[in-house]
Amino acid sequence: VAWRLLRQIAEATIEAEELPFHFTVSIGVTCFTSTDASVEAVTKRADTALYLAKHAGRNRVAVRW
Repeated sequence: VAWRLLRQIAEATIEAEELPFHFTVSIGVTCFTSTDASVEAVTKRADTALYLAKHAGRNRVAVRW
């Protein structure tokens, strides 16, 4: 799902004042597991994945388990 979203955003063109704009995204992905003690733990892991994607370059998906 993350890769499809990333691809659709990258392929989209938005026009403002007759100028085309293109966007890219960085997406961090994780899963909630039975060993997670809280939602905050999952959120922190997703945030870490997001920053891994950002540091790897534009238009990336990073997964952190």
